[in-house]
Amino acid sequence: MEIYRIPFLEEWGFQVESAAEGRCRCLLEIRPTVINPYGSVHGGITFTLADTGMGIAVFTLLAPGERTTTVEGSIRYLRQALTGRLIAESRVIRRSNHFAITEAEVFDEGGELLSVSGGSYYISRSKT
Repeated sequence: MEIYRIPFLEEWGFQVESAAEGRCRCLLEIRPTVINPYGSVHGGITFTLADTGMGIAVFTLLAPGERTTTVEGSIRYLRQALTGRLIAESRVIRRSNHFAITEAEVFDEGGELLSVSGGSYYISRSKT
C-alpha cells in the first residue's frame, strides 16, 4: 500500500498487507540481514514490525491534518523467529483526542505466536 511506504523497512522485506478502521496487518520476509548471531530474527526487527503496524493502525483513524508519533512501546517475546515470514496483527484499542492505545501480536507463518506488544501514540494537529 503506497500511502504506508517506509523505504528503510522495505529494505528488510516489510510490507503492509491491509490497513483500515484501526487495524493493520504487516508482513516481513525474513532475510539474512535481519538475523542475529544466534540464528534467529533480531528482537529489534520484531519490535519495529509491531510498532510500525500499531502506528499505521492509528494512522487509519486520523482526521485530515492530524499526525501521530510513538510515545511508549513494550514487547514480550514468547519464542524466536527463525525462517519464513513474520506477520503482525495490530489494532487500536482506544483513541481519545490526543492519544491512542494499541496492541499487536506477531506470528510466524505457521501461526505460532512470537510476541505481544502494546503502545501509546500521541495525536496532534499539523503545524502547517
